[in-house]
Parts: sequence; C-alpha cells; structure tokens
Amino acid sequence: MESARFDVVVAGAGLPGLSLATALARMGLAVALADGAPIAAPEPDTDSYDLRIYATSPGSANFLRAIGAWQRLPADRITPIEAMEIVGDTGARLGFSASKNRS
Repeated sequence: MESARFDVVVAGAGLPGLSLATALARMGLAVALADGAPIAAPEPDTDSYDLRIYATSPGSANFLRAIGAWQRLPADRITPIEAMEIVGDTGARLGFSASKNRS
C-alpha cells in the first residue's frame, strides 16, 4: 500500500486550523487536516444559529475574504461592533468600546 505524501499537516480542525489549511491549499500545497473528531461540514441550520460571537479584526476579515470564507457567511450575521459588555456567571463584567470618548 502506498502512503500519501503531504507538504503540510495541520493539527486541529477549529477555525484557525481550517483557515490555515484552506490558505495553504490555495497556494498549491498538498495539505492534510487532522483532528480528534471526524471532519465534516454540517449543513447550516438557520433556525438554530450558534449563539457564540466572534469579534474579527479588519485584517482577519481580509484574510477570510482572500480564502473565500467571508463571502460564504450570511450577510445578516455580520455587523460592526461598537461596544461590548461581557457578564460572567458570577457577575464579573468586562466592557469594550470603540469610542475614543469613554465614560
């Protein structure tokens, strides 16, 4: 049996691993993606979106656009964030603001 040969093996199929594997494959490299769980692209369920929020910098958005991922995101799920407050389970708070005038 002949073994497969790859230029790069990416460990982890989370957001960083998937985006890196995609970028490297688009550069023409032979890429293997390895993860502890089966790797599959589930069909999107628009009735029960994941409630997690990802704050993405303009540079990261440009990278995702370059690998073709940004264009596949539903437009109604993308919005600029001007302020954010995170409240922990025990009441701890952390706030962010894009405004230069902070109160």
